[in-house]
Amino acid sequence: MAALPRRIDNPMCTRGLDPAGGTVVSTAADLGRFTSAHLMTPGTDVMRTLHAPAPGGVATMRGAGLGWMIWANAAQSSVRVGGANPGQSGLIAADPTTRTAVVVLSNSDQGVNAVTALLDAPGPVSGPKPQPAPADLSRYAGRYVSHAVTIEIIAAGDGLLARADGYPDIPLTPRDRRTFDSPAGPVAFLDSHDHGTPGSLRSRMRVMNRDDTARPRCPSPRVPARARSVRRQAGAK
Repeated sequence: MAALPRRIDNPMCTRGLDPAGGTVVSTAADLGRFTSAHLMTPGTDVMRTLHAPAPGGVATMRGAGLGWMIWANAAQSSVRVGGANPGQSGLIAADPTTRTAVVVLSNSDQGVNAVTALLDAPGPVSGPKPQPAPADLSRYAGRYVSHAVTIEIIAAGDGLLARADGYPDIPLTPRDRRTFDSPAGPVAFLDSHDHGTPGSLRSRMRVMNRDDTARPRCPSPRVPARARSVRRQAGAK
């Protein structure tokens, strides 16, 4: 009898990912044939129609259809479905107008990010011209929390770093006041307060709320005892 994989404490890894637990196993070639059949079948265009607009900020992802996410950038429009779990990721992107598609399966949970970066290279988008990013990016720094992940945003030079346990730091390059580009796709900061501090962060279709009550995970530099004594004396004068 084969030993079952050890269950890990990860909210993204549900029981449905266990062996014989509803997991669908396929190949890139089979998924390509499935996508082609979908594009050629009459009546399926309703599935590729926008039904639930996404919250603003990331112009390239417009929102959800039925089983598909609707994307549009300066070069082309497409429908996509994808995802990642520890050790694997996959993406299907299809252009209904040209009836072409690409399927990528990777043995890395970050593997499809390279494809996303190629599909959504920074470029002009339609609509009003967005406001430029501020010179001081410290207002974006903080901890953003969802049921599945906690991301810490850190100001670093001319951009930001996104940090999460178990993952390498992801650089965020400002595109405008709300949108930042990253190797994993665009990231948006939403619901800014009067002083410009965002109340939430959106990456693809996931929204994380800012948590200002959490203590920072990055410890402050330790100050030598002699320096603390000098500071106390200076404050007493």
